[in-house]
Amino acid sequence: MKRRCPSARKAAKTFLTDHRLEFWRVCNVVYDKGSRVPIVIWEISDSDLLRLDRYEGVNSNDRLSRHGAYRRERCKWRQGKETMIYIKNYGSVEMPDCEYFDRVRRGYEEHGFDVNILEEAWRETCKTLVWDEPSRYKTVS
Repeated sequence: MKRRCPSARKAAKTFLTDHRLEFWRVCNVVYDKGSRVPIVIWEISDSDLLRLDRYEGVNSNDRLSRHGAYRRERCKWRQGKETMIYIKNYGSVEMPDCEYFDRVRRGYEEHGFDVNILEEAWRETCKTLVWDEPSRYKTVS
């Protein structure tokens, strides 16, 4: 986050309710009543938000957008509190590469989140695609 948004400051870690984690080559959240996904809330500057939008490709008409694949959505994370998340506009369940999965796992561990949630999303993706177990993607020291 600091690389893309130099002003970023971690504000909270919490759970996004009524959503679940899916892999669409990258992490994505989808509505699923009763589920929850661990998230980190970051405070960022307006200029960092524009930089992040460009990186995530929010404005698909922008020739400099990287993918044009995401949209920003507001969501509630606590009574009376909202945040913004990026949601993929198109795609479907797809396995991430090893390096990406490892980076996400390290993020879960760094922020004290239960990696079982991440691995469950992996297993669900495996069921859909008939793939290897997540142990193949664990950090090698």
